Amino acid sequence: MGKHASAQASGQVMSTPPSSMLICRAGPHTLALHLADVIETMRPLPSQPVLGVPSYVRGVSLIRGEAVPVIDARTLLGDSGAPARPEPSRATAETRVGRFVTLQLQDRTVALAVDEVVELRDVDAETVAALPPLLAEAGSGAVNAMGRLDDGLLLVLGQARLVPEEAWQVLAEAAATDDADEPSGTTPAEQVTSS
Repeated sequence: MGKHASAQASGQVMSTPPSSMLICRAGPHTLALHLADVIETMRPLPSQPVLGVPSYVRGVSLIRGEAVPVIDARTLLGDSGAPARPEPSRATAETRVGRFVTLQLQDRTVALAVDEVVELRDVDAETVAALPPLLAEAGSGAVNAMGRLDDGLLLVLGQARLVPEEAWQVLAEAAATDDADEPSGTTPAEQVTSS
């Protein structure tokens, strides 16, 4: 086993050059997202709930003409203080999302709902380490490294595992159902006259 691999397995500091990261806050958590995976940040858009997905999936929003799943970063990281799908009448400053960060996950797009986008920053490899085995085994796989940023804890999200494959399948089925409910290429007036 090489020096780099053994350092990762033992949770020691990874020996890689600094990475450009987008730093965000979600509740008490400070998050780092690899800048290469970030498409854009935007004001939050309305989202439509979808049944059968994990609780941290707020729903689906229409972003640039595409139905995109929205992940609630607070709920994803176990913050029980803010519900993933707050009732509109119960929305408060604590449950409102400040920004969406859209991410490219291989050939898919997802929006991460965060409280705020803080800054772009080069994060030094010396400040980030692979998760210790106990945390890696217990977690959902959303966090793939942790470290120090200034005087606080930094969680580096592993974008590839933000949405489990089962949830992608439920979302695809929901989209197919919505498409089947809409008549193809006919206006409401044409539907009435053709009946």
